[in-house]
Amino acid sequence: MCSNPDIDNDGSELMEKFEQLNLTGQWCRKCSDKTKAKVVLRKKDAYCKQCFLTSVSHKFRACLGKSKTMRPGDKVLVCFSGTDNSISLLHLIRTGLQETSHKRLMFEPCVVYIDEATALQLTTEDSGRITASVDELLQMFNFPVYKVPLELSIESEEVVENYLNGGIHSHNTSNLCDLFNSISDTTSKMDLLSKLRYNLLIQVAKVLGCNKMFTAETADDLAVKLMTNVSLGRGAQLPYDVGFSDERCPEVKVVRPLRDLSKKELVFYNVFHNLKSAHVPSLSTKADVHSSIQKLTESFLCELQDGFPSTLSTVFRVADKLTTTPGERDVCPLCKTPLDTDDVASSSLSATQFSRLVSSSGPSDFDVASSKDVNSGTSCCGQNNTSNSCCSEKNSKNELQEMLCYSCNLILKNADVNKLPALMMQKLRESNQRFKMKKEIEQFLL
Repeated sequence: MCSNPDIDNDGSELMEKFEQLNLTGQWCRKCSDKTKAKVVLRKKDAYCKQCFLTSVSHKFRACLGKSKTMRPGDKVLVCFSGTDNSISLLHLIRTGLQETSHKRLMFEPCVVYIDEATALQLTTEDSGRITASVDELLQMFNFPVYKVPLELSIESEEVVENYLNGGIHSHNTSNLCDLFNSISDTTSKMDLLSKLRYNLLIQVAKVLGCNKMFTAETADDLAVKLMTNVSLGRGAQLPYDVGFSDERCPEVKVVRPLRDLSKKELVFYNVFHNLKSAHVPSLSTKADVHSSIQKLTESFLCELQDGFPSTLSTVFRVADKLTTTPGERDVCPLCKTPLDTDDVASSSLSATQFSRLVSSSGPSDFDVASSKDVNSGTSCCGQNNTSNSCCSEKNSKNELQEMLCYSCNLILKNADVNKLPALMMQKLRESNQRFKMKKEIEQFLL
């Protein structure tokens, strides 16, 4: 590999690394009078404390105001995870509600915390410690709080409604543990966890009557998610996952009011307001950087950001240019996005499936006839196999793959179908039956 830097025609380097700005003797770039700087953003812009806090508050309020999404009287479900992002979001909301001017926020917030101890396989002691620290943080804001276990994500809507209304839930964790234990790689586990969390949050918002939902994703988080989704085969879902608003669910609109702020800004915001966060582990905590695609992508972008401060913002701004294609399409029952598995000639999906078939069978066993079943999945593990266990399991997977999107199919591919929760399988099969029925009668519809 060439070790020389990229050189333009005039001999200058195309990209130059920024050196850390020395705050000694620096003044705030916003103040009219000379005030010593306290914060450096983008490694070149210095701000004093007051100007910095004003800038963060303005970005948050401007993000909500310019979209004209919020209406007086809206009931908003605020997602809380205990991190710096969610603490900053709650503080900005409380500050906006206490304003006396005409710019005061007019919506009604309530907070939900998803307990993921079962999926993370935490001990009872660690789970209790995290819950206690989360309770201590939420007491500062005096908002209505709902703590929901992740196990409800694989339960029926009636069970979720009964739990939120004060009913008793048995907290059967075995089904969720079996589901995650049946998946071998961390990448699929993290992807599945995010989908289960999203579906549960939507159910909670519907039960509580919330028509909006706030998430605490920053510009850094969305830039990493954009690149991760492309790597996972979720390119068609980028407008839903990284845009300002997510309208895949008609009843609940997901809004990301912190998308114009970076993680560094929120960390300094918490420091200046003496706000603490809770240490909540994740599936990739203390794991190797190559343990999952999500962590590898985050490490790559953050290391590149250290030398080139515009990296994350450049990637993030791509999200503003992505839009969805209007029209009715079938929806994946797991991620709730339009299916991207339509049979299109010369599509990248069909090319990927064809390459997988050729690689698995080898040049000696491959024939043209078997390639016709690459999309239908009708081929079996072996024509001379007398055992029905392998074929039945594969048929179950093929039945589910017909209604899932490409990336959700990858999750199912690494999971044991027999260990999927019965209720989850029932929902998937019901969706599959509706999908087949629609295909059968669509030619008779005017």
